[in-house]
Amino acid sequence: MLSAALVGQRRRWQGVLDARWTMAHAAGLGRARPEHLDTTQPGGVVAHPLFPVAPEWALLTGEDSALDLGLGKEESGRGVHAAHELVLHRPIDAGAGIELVAVVSGLERSRAGTRMTIDFSAVDRAGAALWDTRMTSVHLGVDLEGPDASPPLFGERRPVGPVKVVEVVEVSIGAGDAHVYSECARIWNPIHTDPAAARAVGLPGTILHGTATLAHGVSAVMDVHGAAATEVVGVQGGLRAMVGLPSTLRVEVGRAKVGVTGLRLVGFTVLNAAGEPAVHGGEVVLHPR
Repeated sequence: MLSAALVGQRRRWQGVLDARWTMAHAAGLGRARPEHLDTTQPGGVVAHPLFPVAPEWALLTGEDSALDLGLGKEESGRGVHAAHELVLHRPIDAGAGIELVAVVSGLERSRAGTRMTIDFSAVDRAGAALWDTRMTSVHLGVDLEGPDASPPLFGERRPVGPVKVVEVVEVSIGAGDAHVYSECARIWNPIHTDPAAARAVGLPGTILHGTATLAHGVSAVMDVHGAAATEVVGVQGGLRAMVGLPSTLRVEVGRAKVGVTGLRLVGFTVLNAAGEPAVHGGEVVLHPR
């Protein structure tokens, strides 16, 4: 059981986002762009826009730094990533020393279980903001003790309307891709790599990480619209259908719309092999041109 008393709990992590880590994360997604891998370019390499999920994992599962949710192993295994929102205040350069804070900002009952909201914020050594993340998960069948607590507003999230598709990108996911992503991103959960562990929590087999699925959608948007990682200032998406291994993803990329601030808004949807939405309501926010 989760307790409403958890709201407000925070944990802190400090570390360095070295080039070995940022390059491995990009390579684990099959991204071979020079901006991610060529350390000889002026200014060095830049991380993939979804890289923040990698250091954030330490505040979810790290031995010394993780949030203490008071759940046993069986209940912890019922947590399902349901939605992800990211605001990038500036590109993430390899070698940056950061301080990352996680806060439990909301716990709410739902028909499926308890919905938990965790907010992350990262700053550099000088205290300048790097990124903010809101991660929403649902602990299936887990009750909540105490009153519901809705999270505060986050960023400028907007409902994403139907995607007017301009191009469909197919992404081949190999049988071992979850292993590669786990080790390269340093995000390990046995349901992605161990069939016995996956079946023990009711899954038919291993599945691709939701963060990897979301990252493939973001990558497709960047490719279709010719955008560099340095142009991405925001990402959002709801995570739904599972992606089995091996598999093929279909990313439906929309046209760019210009918002009132001049930012370019690109909607996208990621479909699994059965045609079900693995990511729905996806949107990438790009700098003006």
